[in-house]
Amino acid sequence: MTIHELVSFREFLRTGTLGPITPEMCLFDVAKSLSVPTYFYTDNTANVPTYWCYKNLELQFEFDPPHKIDFFQIENAGYLKGEYEVFTENLIMTLDGFDGDTKPSQFLSADLWDPDTVVVSIGALADDVHLNIAAGRIAISIDVDSKFIEDEDAVRYVESTDLARIVADIDGRTSLNGIFAFPDSAARTGSTIGHRHRLSGREYLSLITADAVIART
Repeated sequence: MTIHELVSFREFLRTGTLGPITPEMCLFDVAKSLSVPTYFYTDNTANVPTYWCYKNLELQFEFDPPHKIDFFQIENAGYLKGEYEVFTENLIMTLDGFDGDTKPSQFLSADLWDPDTVVVSIGALADDVHLNIAAGRIAISIDVDSKFIEDEDAVRYVESTDLARIVADIDGRTSLNGIFAFPDSAARTGSTIGHRHRLSGREYLSLITADAVIART
């Protein structure tokens, strides 16, 4: 790969592969492709650094040799903007019209995944509503600006409000948190504590149409 080559954000979202980086790789493979990380972390019991960072591209490796990728992620994805995201001088990603404020409905309607197999999870922890999208090997963690909830009780809101109303309320109040790629197709988003609602991508989109919103208002 040369400095003139670009990788596609759309392709990453669709496949879980980020240019030369695939979820099946090992630590040595990543080192050959991207060279030395910007910084890294290691567990106190590990002899090899197993968390590597190239700016906001972060990779977690298994502790045991050959140190396969456990997952990798674009951290702080809410700050994605413009035309490109530069991880290293030879790993540059085109954003392809997406950014940190792209709505869940825009991802789901962008012809990236089969909408019937995508899982959208909505829940709440304390005073914040959260939304996750799981599609194949990709998982997107999405924050919701929850200040619109009058009593700031996000748990009560998620548990007692009609699902169509929730979708209409939150879709335009989101920002990306992290975008994860996993080695298998059972994409995960970390803890699912507080995730009360699970629906397909198609169901989410059907709830956000104007007719659905008007019918439930």
